Amino acid sequence: MSKKETICIPAWQFIQAQKVQVSLLPKNILPWNCLSFAYEYHSLDPIGGDYLDFFEIKGNKKGLLIADVSGHGIPAAIITAMAKMSFSNHAVLSDSPKEILKRVNEDIYKFLGDLGLYITAFFMVIDQTLKVRYCSAGHPPVIYYCNETNSFESLKTRGLFVGTFEDAWESYEERELQLMPGDRIVFYTDGIAEARNSNGEQYGITRVEDTVSFSSALPSAKLAQFIINDVKTHCAEAPLTDDMSVLVLEVSFTSTLATSFSS
Repeated sequence: MSKKETICIPAWQFIQAQKVQVSLLPKNILPWNCLSFAYEYHSLDPIGGDYLDFFEIKGNKKGLLIADVSGHGIPAAIITAMAKMSFSNHAVLSDSPKEILKRVNEDIYKFLGDLGLYITAFFMVIDQTLKVRYCSAGHPPVIYYCNETNSFESLKTRGLFVGTFEDAWESYEERELQLMPGDRIVFYTDGIAEARNSNGEQYGITRVEDTVSFSSALPSAKLAQFIINDVKTHCAEAPLTDDMSVLVLEVSFTSTLATSFSS
């Protein structure tokens, strides 16, 4: 039997790829239309597979995305860059999450269709009246906290991974939600819910919900940090095995409208 060929990639290339990937994350997210936003991004390896972003959407609307690229390392960095360009290009042409995911799938499939790589994604569009439309492509459900009823709902739709099948768009569906003062939406990647402690117990969606409820008085940035820290506490005696990302959207209790949104 012949020995497997080992390819050594210079360290500087990993460093450059990491810098590129980090540069794709939002730098400054300002309040908009009674909404505040915050996120935490924790990569297991120098180059992770999680990706999140904010977009200007056709019709003076805003788009939020959380995604998980299969694998890690330089391939993940390349796919993340491709995804950012594709989402950015199509966000200015449509205000439909389903349509945007369809077009992104077409782009990514052209390059990844035969490679066995893919992206899970949850894309949300918000308009000036705080009406939300959302669509998922194989991503974990997003947690919606309704302040008025002090209850939780999992926001989810059916949909295949991006980049796996040319006709994946046929599986996508779009749903709507009206946000009200005090509501919150928590996006996360599977590294959160599936994190296991030394006994093999997952952190789980229920604990994410409990954390959101327990921390209801915290601002969105503190809540995102609290969730990450609580996962690390849960796994204190066990190694983390995946990237962890949290994105929080919060509706203010006031009616003051902010006009800026930066990504």
